[in-house]
Amino acid sequence: MPDLAHIAQPVDTPPLVFVGPSLPAKEVHQLLPGAELRPPIRRYDLHMARMLRYSVFVIIDGVFAQTDAISPREVVDVLQDGALVFGAASMGALRAVDCAPVGAIGTGSIYRLFRRGVLDREDEVAVTFIPERPFPALTLAMAAVRLTLNRAVRQNRMPREHAIQLIHAGQKLHFQERTWDAIFSSAGCLMPNKKLRSWLNEQDPKAEDARHLLKQVSSRIASDPELTRRPRATRLPFTDPDQTRSRSSLVELGPKFEASKPGMLLWLLQSNRLERYLKRAADDVKDGMKKLSFDLSNDWHQRLDYLTWEDLGCSDTILAKRILASVIDQMNDSDESIPEFYRLKAVAERMRRTGIIGLPSKIGGPMGIGR
Repeated sequence: MPDLAHIAQPVDTPPLVFVGPSLPAKEVHQLLPGAELRPPIRRYDLHMARMLRYSVFVIIDGVFAQTDAISPREVVDVLQDGALVFGAASMGALRAVDCAPVGAIGTGSIYRLFRRGVLDREDEVAVTFIPERPFPALTLAMAAVRLTLNRAVRQNRMPREHAIQLIHAGQKLHFQERTWDAIFSSAGCLMPNKKLRSWLNEQDPKAEDARHLLKQVSSRIASDPELTRRPRATRLPFTDPDQTRSRSSLVELGPKFEASKPGMLLWLLQSNRLERYLKRAADDVKDGMKKLSFDLSNDWHQRLDYLTWEDLGCSDTILAKRILASVIDQMNDSDESIPEFYRLKAVAERMRRTGIIGLPSKIGGPMGIGR
């Protein structure tokens, strides 16, 4: 067996930036001098780079559909191994939201829309691009369309009703077809005048978010150069998440998963992930979400992964169990139960190490959670 002792040692490495259609390479180098650029991120890119002892990862763009996308589990792995992961604009925003509870750092308008649960579909950031010449993108991301039209209304460039009509039209288009011309045509609207057309084409919320992130990373490295030489937490290679999942099942986890159920509900509420699993739930279950409230004990965050229903101080335990049962059914259908369980375990461990409480002692609001 090869000697892996050297792998854990710190070494100077440049920040690694995964970028494609959101920003040109020249601008990345200007905003983050010394950065090493890679194509849009895909499955296992982080594992491989961390094994080579890169310490700072900046995720802007990523692939999906025909190629396996970077998984949240992989991001969690490198975070727990001591690396820093920043994200914005596109795939970076999605994974920063997924992994924020365990230390991923996100920024920008698109990140905030997902973080607050305003958006929950990954295809909101999807665009078409040419791999050999990734910048600029050939189509528009729906999230960028929303932000641009909202900005147009605020600046009195178009009436609100007109913007809403265009947003509905954009939603109906496949991401490979979504352009301003196609959106206006699909909405049955007159094409914008030259001035408005020029303004629309100048707006690029994804690029704005990417620039903001790169400036933020540059500033942090300048103030603390040691960020680029963080040692690995282990000498061992990473485990293939797919192999781990194929060996695991809820049956094998058994009592561990059962004991985590109250904490699972709290974790899903906290991370705004609950709604994505209730798409097909009965209406009374959805309505029940609005009635949930908790009176948590002071030390709940130290034992998130084995809370009891009594610990939650839930106002309606029966209703909470019904909601969670519906959620778990949908997680099972989408093979998300095991990954979600491990996300919960990672969050619980992070909370124990840092003392982060993460939720107020009382949870309220329209969906049973403070926003």
